[in-house]
Order: sequence, then C-alpha cells, then structure tokens
Amino acid sequence: MTMQISDSNVFSHDMRVRCYEQDFKTRLRAGEVFNWFQETAGGHCRLRKVAIEDIIPLGYTWIIHRYKVVVHKMPVYEQECKVSTWAQPKRDLISIRDFKIESQSGERLVSATTQWALIELATQRPAKLSAAIPDFKACTDRALDEDLKPIKIPEDAPLVDTFQVSAAAWHIDVNNHVNNSVYVFWMYDSIYARIKATPVLREVEVNYKKQAFFGQKIDLKCFSPSAGVYYHDIVLHDTGETLAVIRSLWDKEA
Repeated sequence: MTMQISDSNVFSHDMRVRCYEQDFKTRLRAGEVFNWFQETAGGHCRLRKVAIEDIIPLGYTWIIHRYKVVVHKMPVYEQECKVSTWAQPKRDLISIRDFKIESQSGERLVSATTQWALIELATQRPAKLSAAIPDFKACTDRALDEDLKPIKIPEDAPLVDTFQVSAAAWHIDVNNHVNNSVYVFWMYDSIYARIKATPVLREVEVNYKKQAFFGQKIDLKCFSPSAGVYYHDIVLHDTGETLAVIRSLWDKEA
C-alpha cells in the first residue's frame, strides 16, 4: 500500500476492490465505501497522533455525526484506486473531514464530507477540540462544498417496508458500539429487492443520533416518496429511539 502526505496536508493511499467488497454488479458496495474512508481517516489520524489509540488513553474518542457521499462512478472489482482525506480548519465542537476516491488516471469516482465530534468518555458529552487536540495544518479544499444539515423525512412519504436486525458481534468496533458503516449495510439489506432494478447508487447521506450496542434489536423503517429515493428511520426496537436517519438515491444503469 502506497501512502503519501502532500504539502497541502492531504493523506492518500492506494486501495483495490477485493472480491468480498463487490456487489452483484461487481461494484464496490455502499457500506465498503464507508469502510474505505474509515481506514483512510485512521491512517491520517495515526500520523497526526489523534487516532483512537492516541486519544482513548487521554479520556476521549471520536464519534461520527453526519456523513454525505456522492457517487460519480462506483469503483469495480479489482480496480486500483487512490483514496484521499484531509481535515478542514478546526472548529470548536465539530471536526469536518472530506474524502475522495479517484481512479489511477485521476478521474473522480466518489466524493464525501463528514462531521465528527470529540467525546469525553467520562461524561459521554462533546468536548472542545481546541482543548484536547493538538494544532495541525488543515486543508481548505472541499470534496463536497456542503454544510451538512439534519435529514428530514418528508411527512407525506409512504412507509414501504420494515426490517429488523440484531446487533451482532462483527458489528461492534473499538468503541464497543455498532460501527458507522454497519448502518449502511443494514440499509442496503432492507431495500435490496427494491433496488435490483435500479442498482446504481448516486448519493447516500447519514445522520447518526444515538449508539447501538451488542445484542440490541433494531428496526429499520423505510419510506420512499418517489422512485429510487429512500429514507430510513433506524430505531431501537425496545424504546423507539432513533439511532440514525439515512437518505439514499438510486438510479438505473446508464
């Protein structure tokens, strides 16, 4: 794996779509896009000494807040790609990190922007970045020039399906909760039969609201206001509390 830090503080490395990351059309699965970005962000944070393993001993951890991915052309099986990430200038309570996937020839394939919060483990409350994270050289370029807002499910969007899952052992990450990519895998599972005719993902946006833990039962309520547009309200079965809201846009083959 080739890694590079450029003068603009962009971290890049090469990744290849492996056989177990492809969907039934040989494209990289939506959930794997989140995993690729997670791996890339981790590499950058380790170099900057702000990775999970650096900050947990200090009493903090990172929690993803909002995420938006725009797919221009999804990578396919065995394709070699360049994945890049960089942090925006530091804000006090939210860290903005952007991502992109490019082909080896430089074609933009996927763009994304994310919002992260630094959480104090003792209180489970957001902490100020300025008090806990060392200064770093940021990059002001944007992969997606958007300020992410709460996702609102249209009031008139019909409920088209419900789907229940249980948080399994492989869903749990180093924070001892369900990893952020798992919600996207669950979303895909719940609408797989519906999107087989329109299998091209164009956008996926996620608002993460609460944590889920091993063994909990989780309900996915799927709403579809129009063809190829889906909203998911992902709730804790026992209490009805919303864990995440997802909006996804799917299209037919070109």
